[in-house]
Amino acid sequence: MKNKRLVAGLLALTFVFGGAALPTGVVSNNTVISASAEELTYGNFTYTMLEDGTIEISKYTGSETAVEIPSEIDGVAVTSIGDYSFINCIFTSVVIPDSITNIGKEAFRGCNKLIEVTIPNSVETLGEHAFSGCVALESVVISKNLTAINYGTFYGCKKLTSITLPYGITSVGSTAFSGCTSLKNIDLPDSVTTIDSHAFYNCTALKNINIPNGVLSLGDSAFNTCTSLESLVLPNGMTSIGERAFYECTKLASISMPDSITSIGAYAFQNCVSLAKVKIPAGVTRIAGYTFNNCDSLTNVTIPDGVERLEGYSFSNLDNLAIITIPESVTSIVNTLFVNSNQSFRVYCYNGSYAENYSLKNKINFRILDLQEPTDYPMINGIDFNKESHQFRLKWTPVEGASEYGIATQVAGKWRVQAQKITATSFTSPKNLTPNSTYKIAIAAKVNGVWDTENAIKNAVTVK
Repeated sequence: MKNKRLVAGLLALTFVFGGAALPTGVVSNNTVISASAEELTYGNFTYTMLEDGTIEISKYTGSETAVEIPSEIDGVAVTSIGDYSFINCIFTSVVIPDSITNIGKEAFRGCNKLIEVTIPNSVETLGEHAFSGCVALESVVISKNLTAINYGTFYGCKKLTSITLPYGITSVGSTAFSGCTSLKNIDLPDSVTTIDSHAFYNCTALKNINIPNGVLSLGDSAFNTCTSLESLVLPNGMTSIGERAFYECTKLASISMPDSITSIGAYAFQNCVSLAKVKIPAGVTRIAGYTFNNCDSLTNVTIPDGVERLEGYSFSNLDNLAIITIPESVTSIVNTLFVNSNQSFRVYCYNGSYAENYSLKNKINFRILDLQEPTDYPMINGIDFNKESHQFRLKWTPVEGASEYGIATQVAGKWRVQAQKITATSFTSPKNLTPNSTYKIAIAAKVNGVWDTENAIKNAVTVK
């Protein structure tokens, strides 16, 4: 130890005097700088002196199964575990002293026999991929003074079953827990505001997770292939869901999304085959491509008023789709919207809307939604089309005191009665009407023995 101290003292003097006492050309300034960062050894540890006078462990060369990192060397505090310092080591346990404030990137990457680790509260920074590939790691205690779980920190830790993140953590970085296939539960503190891309990708055992109120967005593929996730509530204030955020979450049966969400990325819920019901947030203006592709359990979908565009394959391969309601705000629908979906589903839309024209053009069954204005005469509140039998069915509001209703169509500029003595508030046309043919139809009510033909003609509708 005396020799080491003597060497350190000489190096310090050399640094201070910059080699000025030595002959020119023998030791350059660059040589002095190199010497000040010289690696020293302490048992099986290699270390360097930091600028603040403390020590950083830079390498471990031993083969022990249990390792204890020293808190000081020759009376000098060990404060840092350097980048790659214990990479691919074979120990099963490691003790990190509470003198450590920094653990560098990939410091313990590939330590595939490490079973448990406690990161002391003195640690303030934890580098990228610090414990990546520690496939035997079952238990982790996190420092209370960390503010972030960085990129790939626990990537591929296949035996990690649960973890609690302390209050103060603000972000869960990209791929932080990706591939943790045994992770069933994780508690995210209310301090978390960021869940980055692929943060929990392929966490196939994850059943429950709370999303804190401060999280405003979910990164791309944040929960991609979390095949055990059953339900989730997204917090008020969240504004966006990234692409493939819940891709192939095959057991996800319900998800609550607040109206503050304005953006849902492409493929966000693709292959969520258990998702039976979904309420699309009112703030969304576009349903991106493949968003609900192959969500086999979806039967009834309502597009909120305000959505303007429905993109390709966003509702394709839905074997059980029965009804989709499309508002008048939609002015753009890609032709591949319903590819390979249940052929008997029906579009609910408004008369004269883009969705009605789309349905007609693509030979999709549709129904005109109810008209809400009060009236003293029959007003159509439903039109059903059957493309197989080539017929339609009209429904209208009842008129108080009406003893019967009659149907008339305009032919060559003249009105001709097609049916009367109708006591119900519906009428089904004959079958096998000519496709794409247009009919102008009037519905009259007979009240106190008098037919109200004036209002019938005035409120006639055109059916195609």
